Amino acid sequence: MDTVSSESLGWALTHILKFGDTDIFPIPFEYKAIQSFWNDVKTKLESENLENHEVSAPLRFLVPKQFPCFRVATQLDPYDTLLYLAMIYEAANHIEAFRIDESRKIACSYRVEITPEGQLFRRKNGWPDFHSKSEELARSNSTNYVLTADISDFYNQIYLHRVQSALESSGVDIERSKHIEEFLKNFTAKQSQGIPVGPTASILLAEACLSDVDSFLLRKGYKHTRYVDDFRIFTADSLTAIQGICDLTEYLYSAHRLSIQGAKTDIFSAEKFIGEKLLDPEERELAEKFARLSEMIEEIGIPSFYSDPEEIEVTPEMENEAIRETISSLFQEVVSGKAVHLGFAKYLIRRARRLRTRVILPDVLSNMEKLLPIMRDLILYLLAVYQRSNPVQVGSVLIDLLENSDYRTIPYIQYWILYSFSEVPSFCSAQKALDLAENSHPIIRDRAAALIARSYRIIDWVRERKEIWANTGPWGQRAIIWAGSILPGSERNAWLGPITNSPVHLNAIVAKVAKQGVSS
Repeated sequence: MDTVSSESLGWALTHILKFGDTDIFPIPFEYKAIQSFWNDVKTKLESENLENHEVSAPLRFLVPKQFPCFRVATQLDPYDTLLYLAMIYEAANHIEAFRIDESRKIACSYRVEITPEGQLFRRKNGWPDFHSKSEELARSNSTNYVLTADISDFYNQIYLHRVQSALESSGVDIERSKHIEEFLKNFTAKQSQGIPVGPTASILLAEACLSDVDSFLLRKGYKHTRYVDDFRIFTADSLTAIQGICDLTEYLYSAHRLSIQGAKTDIFSAEKFIGEKLLDPEERELAEKFARLSEMIEEIGIPSFYSDPEEIEVTPEMENEAIRETISSLFQEVVSGKAVHLGFAKYLIRRARRLRTRVILPDVLSNMEKLLPIMRDLILYLLAVYQRSNPVQVGSVLIDLLENSDYRTIPYIQYWILYSFSEVPSFCSAQKALDLAENSHPIIRDRAAALIARSYRIIDWVRERKEIWANTGPWGQRAIIWAGSILPGSERNAWLGPITNSPVHLNAIVAKVAKQGVSS
């Protein structure tokens, strides 16, 4: 019998409560209930045999990328997320030891550094290493050409048996590696390709799969560096560069059944790569300004990327006018063009959220559609800095986005905006919020409406669904049960009491917390 340990599950919950279950979606309320009855949940999950574990239905969305593209992302059921993270926690150090040593700056992305506080990856983003190694190799006397290549639709095309093989090669027990493979097949209708985009655990599995590609290129004598699926190979002549793309294409296909993305694959002279591709003149100027901003922020002690803004005490030093003005001017530069540099925009929004400054709020609100690919950071910033005396400033923009934007029918956009209304009811009137929720996409409708009903104390909506709550999907069921917390005590106990004994364990846990009521 293959099970995860109590320690691993505890770490997984700590990680989720601090950093979220993904970097894409709102953190499900279920984790509050799970935390309240953790011993019950832990006992249930640590006795789960991974060999025959049956996953629950996830939520799957189209998430905006740079206009006009989308990607498919997945939010797993909370119990599945805990098990997935616990399994990866137990495999993480094996995977990290199997990868090319970090000091060589070849595999630059997502290096493992586990802490008891739930951290999985190093605080330092690997992109600077990728950039500096690229510049070092491009400027080398032995480099005259640079090959750039991306894998096409990487996460969705990963061959699951290669996941199993990579885990086994790294030292993970063979049975566990097979059970992780079978676990992942549950999300692809038993197809042999694709790992879910969104869960943190998937990131490390993707890195594990590419470790042998790095080793292959080194064995072939190529000088290269990589960030996720973005490869750069540096050669002395065009013949070797062409041979490099042939070797990489052949190995990716034969070993992984992966293919190169033609639109992002090219060969440049070293001079052109340095002058235009490594960092074009406009980006270089912005990068220099960002570097200065980072220095200013470090000087006053703003915590790093992994820090929770809610835990930060804003000191007088943080109210630095120069920093606010720099953030404001940089943000205006970033959003002023037709295409937004999303990486820079995300950086500035996160820093503004940590400082709890409204200095970029007007520009954020007037550029919402441009910023939809970073919706998570966008909404979390608005929730952190909106003016309590003037919530309509934010609320009216969000309502307009749901009613009039060309993106209004996209479930992912609806999901985040309706979540914001449930978090800050003053953004929108109760009737308007409920109408918007009930007219949202079926994939989120019941869940969103239930959370709106709970936040706005719409008791009659909950009463209307007491008899039919089980007719919706699992995500909707749990939200309706959660909304039952607003019912009067005797009515609440009579309805939720039997559900606390539900054979669906997470429903029972949510009912136990909801049965306690909600504070005024």
